[in-house]
Amino acid sequence: MITVAYFFLMQRFAGKMIWGTGVLMILMNIAIGIYFLFLRNYVGGVIMLVLTLIYAWIFYSWRHRIPFAKLLLKTVTRVTGQFPATMFSGFIGLCVELGFSAIFILSAGGWLLKTQQGSGQTNGQANGGGYVVFVYLVFFIF
Repeated sequence: MITVAYFFLMQRFAGKMIWGTGVLMILMNIAIGIYFLFLRNYVGGVIMLVLTLIYAWIFYSWRHRIPFAKLLLKTVTRVTGQFPATMFSGFIGLCVELGFSAIFILSAGGWLLKTQQGSGQTNGQANGGGYVVFVYLVFFIF
């Protein structure tokens, strides 16, 4: 159902959906970084905020490409609308994406719990391997 709604919204408001998705992604990543800082997980918070700055810079540098992307999206959604089986493919893709999101949330939450509980270390500090796992998880979700 969500895929169908997103599809119809993309047909009517392609440009606004591109901008909205980019801005929401930036805001969500900032919130995650601030949340990590609030939990005194400074390395995780800084990594998340730095990656958010990189994403924001890339999104800003691509702003002149959005009109072309808007045209492509409108064309693709118009052609895709003629073949209803693509909606089913979108639904299957949504299920796969939900699975990846669940894996990310569980893994990042487990990593956060492990570092906050100290995991045998002092002051809740994780070892270097823990931060490598976190960076991998961040790139995994992107």
